[in-house]
Parts: sequence; structure tokens; C-alpha cells
Amino acid sequence: MVLLIDNLPAGQFSFTDETIIGGHEYAYTVSCWNERGGESPKSSLAKVTPATLPSQLSAPVEVTHDMTSITLRW
Repeated sequence: MVLLIDNLPAGQFSFTDETIIGGHEYAYTVSCWNERGGESPKSSLAKVTPATLPSQLSAPVEVTHDMTSITLRW
């Protein structure tokens, strides 16, 4: 299934997909087009499987401290 995620404005060269779910595989291709209807060939397929996110972060715990720094652990 192909789903158009976004159209980026001219001059924007990055995109963050905020719809992903950790642990699932996603595949992306990119193409460009102009106002006259010309379209570039599609890019190579890029597959990615984002890591799953922890269900909840634990509270930080102080490990060490001195007059200028503190070390925390989660």
C-alpha cells in the first residue's frame, strides 16, 4: 500500500514522520515534481523499524554530586 504522507514546500529538505509506532516496519520512497507536471524517478526504497519505546520512564536517581555537577541515573 502506498500512502502519501506529506507535500513539503520548496526549500524544505527534511521530514519527520510523527505517525510511526515503535516495533513496526516502515518503508519510504521519495519523488519530486514541479508545477508543470514533471516528476522525478522514485528514490530507492528505505526501510526502517523504529525501536519500541518504554511504557514509562522511571524517576531519576542521584548517583553522585559535587560543587559543579550532578550525575543522575534512570
